[in-house]
Amino acid sequence: MDSSGTVLAVQVGPAVTVAAVEREGHRSALLFGDQLTLPTPTVQEDDSRDLVSAVTVTRREAAEPVIAALAEHLRAVASYAGQVDTVVVTVPPGWGPRHHEMVTQAGQRAGSGMVQVVSEAAAVATASFPGSSDGALVLVCHLGERASEVSVLRRHAAGWERIATQPIRNATGERLIDALTQQLGLPAPVADSVRDQLSQAQSRLLDGQTAAVILTERPSPASVTPADLHQVAQPLRQAVADAVLDTLDAADVDADRLHGAVVYGEAAQALSPSSTDDGRLGISASVARDGRLAAVYGALDCVRSAAPKVHAPTMRAGWWKYPSSLAAPMVCMAAGGLLVWQTFDIVARLMPPEFSRLTSDYEKLRVYFDTAAFALAGWAWALVCLTVGRNVAAALLAEQSRAHARQAGQIFAFSGLLGLVVATLQGLLGQAIIGGPVELAPPYLSSALAGAVVPSALAIVIGLAAPWLRGRPLWTERVRFPVASLALAAVGVLAVNARASGMPMTVMPTWVAAILGVTGAGLLGVAIALALVTAAPARLILASIMGAACMVIVGYSTLHSTIVIYLVVIAVWWIRRTSRILADNLPPGWWRRFAPTRRAPDDKRIP
Repeated sequence: MDSSGTVLAVQVGPAVTVAAVEREGHRSALLFGDQLTLPTPTVQEDDSRDLVSAVTVTRREAAEPVIAALAEHLRAVASYAGQVDTVVVTVPPGWGPRHHEMVTQAGQRAGSGMVQVVSEAAAVATASFPGSSDGALVLVCHLGERASEVSVLRRHAAGWERIATQPIRNATGERLIDALTQQLGLPAPVADSVRDQLSQAQSRLLDGQTAAVILTERPSPASVTPADLHQVAQPLRQAVADAVLDTLDAADVDADRLHGAVVYGEAAQALSPSSTDDGRLGISASVARDGRLAAVYGALDCVRSAAPKVHAPTMRAGWWKYPSSLAAPMVCMAAGGLLVWQTFDIVARLMPPEFSRLTSDYEKLRVYFDTAAFALAGWAWALVCLTVGRNVAAALLAEQSRAHARQAGQIFAFSGLLGLVVATLQGLLGQAIIGGPVELAPPYLSSALAGAVVPSALAIVIGLAAPWLRGRPLWTERVRFPVASLALAAVGVLAVNARASGMPMTVMPTWVAAILGVTGAGLLGVAIALALVTAAPARLILASIMGAACMVIVGYSTLHSTIVIYLVVIAVWWIRRTSRILADNLPPGWWRRFAPTRRAPDDKRIP
């Protein structure tokens, strides 16, 4: 559980909500004040539907109020738990992917850390049959206050897979209370106070003791015996047995193939199949040992069993042990250093010493000093900071902690700010080494910042928004810039500039220098293709076209414009990735809200 931190498991029932918390290896039921349960609210004040029913029947286009109500309820539950890192919500086994997505969205809006959705049946099976082998078949029966269902599940490596589920409409706690009121001869409607007394008397009746119920219309309390409970419960138990047999038939599973059967829920003690039904079913069902907390405790077991399967580098394991985490910033650092060195060396070789320079010499800087290459060097130094910040952020996000998620965003935002600072220092360094009058000197500072400003600014925005970015894939995967593109671009610029300025080619044959310059131009075209597209086939095709075209077109006179194109592609890459991160965290089908609704045609009648 260490990798999951503090985990809150919540079961939202039709009538009440229960929850459990696991913190530092110790788990306990969550108390709402001095109560074990919290009433589940309705969707609207004028709507009698509970949240579970509302999610079940709500269509996608009308899901917004239901998601908002569920988010508010989960926020209220989490307020009793304090700081949590992961929230796991159990849902009825019959819910599909759209229902799970609605619960996930509600949990994300509640702002309670990472959100997971687990089937109630799978959670109870995990807690009840921890040592089952792959392929084991189990039966899980939920007998609740307002709804009941039975499911058959199969064990596999990733957890429990649901094979079949069937509702049990005539076997609920409310139906049992209705039957008891009829047994007492009470006319409908029955007062809520009487129903509450009968509900509270069930435990006493199950223990074999008689219970008394106070009725306003009778002078003396009514007596309810265990025999009364058994008499009214027997038809409901038979309905449970019938549903179990139907579900086994739907799953095409014989009872003797079951590894076990478990019953849970508020009405489990009263409505579990009797000993006479066990012979009919071919298997005896045991009541879950944790009672009404069986599902939430099972959900905690699900999170714990899944935690060791996360094979992501962590801060404790040391992200620096992974060669790719170190190689990327080192490559960027080498590219930036070589580009700056070549820019300064070209100026030093082609210009006279600084103390003897004339105004006409500084005018030549517009030819000798390539502002685009200087901007590419600034982007390389900024990428050093962004790459290191991304690696540390990815390691922190692997901890699956809400606090670490916020810290990861802060580190990435700081790396963006640091990238701007490093690019600024590069511009000041160029001004200090080359210098020149203000009206004649190249724009050292602005050119150094030109390549770094867009990526660094977007990195700051993404980092500041990181605490609210819980979509998949993680935002750190979206901002993984292809360092190979920068390496190829830097090598290409170095080769073309070296060929044009004759450095350091004095001892190299002319044909070798020519091949080096043409090859460098092709590498620059390939670098543009790698940053422009991501799919492998598209990269291969575009890299071939761009590489061949640049080998023919790019030379010293066109190098500046080609580098500008590459820097524009980099800016587009970051803008596109930021948009993808935003899209990852938007609810599915969000665009439907802006689509015009189709109005029904008017009923035009011919007079």
